[in-house]
Amino acid sequence: MEKRAKKWGFEGHTELKETSAVTVRGVLNMLMEGLNKEDSRPVIPLGHGDPSHFPSLRTAAVAENAIIDSLRSAKYNCYSPTVGVSSARRAIADYRNRDLPYTLSPDDVYLKIGWLLPWTFDSLQLVTLIGNEEKSWYLYIAETARNLGLLLIGDEAYDNLAFGSTPYVPVRAFGSTVPVLTLGSISKRWIVRKSRLVDSITGFLDISSDPATFIQIICMLREGADMCYNAVKEIPFVTCPKTPEGSMSAMVKLDVSMLEDINDDIEFCLKLAEEESVIVLPGRQINSSNCSMDRWSQSVAPPENFKFSWVAVGLKNWLRITFAVEPSILEEELARIKVFCQRHAKKAPMID
Repeated sequence: MEKRAKKWGFEGHTELKETSAVTVRGVLNMLMEGLNKEDSRPVIPLGHGDPSHFPSLRTAAVAENAIIDSLRSAKYNCYSPTVGVSSARRAIADYRNRDLPYTLSPDDVYLKIGWLLPWTFDSLQLVTLIGNEEKSWYLYIAETARNLGLLLIGDEAYDNLAFGSTPYVPVRAFGSTVPVLTLGSISKRWIVRKSRLVDSITGFLDISSDPATFIQIICMLREGADMCYNAVKEIPFVTCPKTPEGSMSAMVKLDVSMLEDINDDIEFCLKLAEEESVIVLPGRQINSSNCSMDRWSQSVAPPENFKFSWVAVGLKNWLRITFAVEPSILEEELARIKVFCQRHAKKAPMID
């Protein structure tokens, strides 16, 4: 009989595990683990940006039927070209050519599953540079890139999901000035999750969604943004600088100086999950090498050697609240947050 090894010759990759834990999804999973299992109230998960979880924002029936028809046709069960199926590439090119000052061909379109831009910029400086003349600023960027012989890359996953007073100006509009690579996604505009693509000017499959459905989505996002902004104004512990005009979530500033036993955004989110079964995303991400939910089983307060990793979302003591949900759910969530803040508010000093 052959002698067996005392232990297996492979093991989990610790670094990969830690890296995945500090992603947005990893932080949300950690918050979910801290929920009070004895709380009978429904969990309100508003830390992610997935509106298809809610009935009124489900994927359009025409998109679902298009996928079903493709499966039943048996035409697309084989391996596809690395750049995407030719019919889909042509559909995207035709769709984009409706509002472009130049013409795309199917060869300009590349379908991919997600993308990675390993680069960061000074967001505060960008805010000071871009004012009410976004189009003029974009044109300046395009002309500068052309003079330097550079390619412009624009992340436009929220393409056309604008519902404020500021006109939406896509980067692809300057494709005749400078080469543009636009990163698009059908998961936002078309509410089709787990389906992403990239093409050279934008990334939307030609799923002819009923115009009324898209208009309704825009209206719901506008109503949700207004509702979130107005409700936050009634909670003195948090502030929202501006009503969102083109997203599915709002960034809210947390004033920890008004709270008795909460030191930062992460502790706020952990305790909120445990006490109110509400999940919102903290502005910072957690360094998984210094903490785990096992260590917090007795209390949600971080340990003394707790450390932080700065973040994908990007701001300390800020919260990201998703408003792309049913109005009744958003109302309940904000009410729970208000009660939570009042419970942890600093008590007024007693004067003899």
